[in-house]
Amino acid sequence: MLNMVELAWDGFIQHTKQGWNIGRPPYEYLADRVPHPVPARRAEGRTKHRLVPDPVRGPVITRIFPVRALEKLGYDTIADQLNIDLERNPPPQPVDPARAVGRWTGSAVREFLCFSALQGTV
Repeated sequence: MLNMVELAWDGFIQHTKQGWNIGRPPYEYLADRVPHPVPARRAEGRTKHRLVPDPVRGPVITRIFPVRALEKLGYDTIADQLNIDLERNPPPQPVDPARAVGRWTGSAVREFLCFSALQGTV
């Protein structure tokens, strides 16, 4: 059993190194869908996708970090600033659409800052 888990994990690592994404793209990215490289799956209409920066949402994350780090604003204050212009700063959409609030929240800002810091993307 452990060997199978290790093989699957190694497969995910190679998949990622080749630039493919599994699951829903993060907030600041879009899925660039391409026909599946395996002919049988391509015949079924299946696709794979790579992540490409979202020209609208990507800069939102880039704007959040310096406001927090340099101006030392709280999460709720940053969310309030983002909510002033939701067209320029579209709020994140949860996996479950029923949970969407249609605006930025302090907890969403915190989540993005923590995740970005862990990933080293900001």
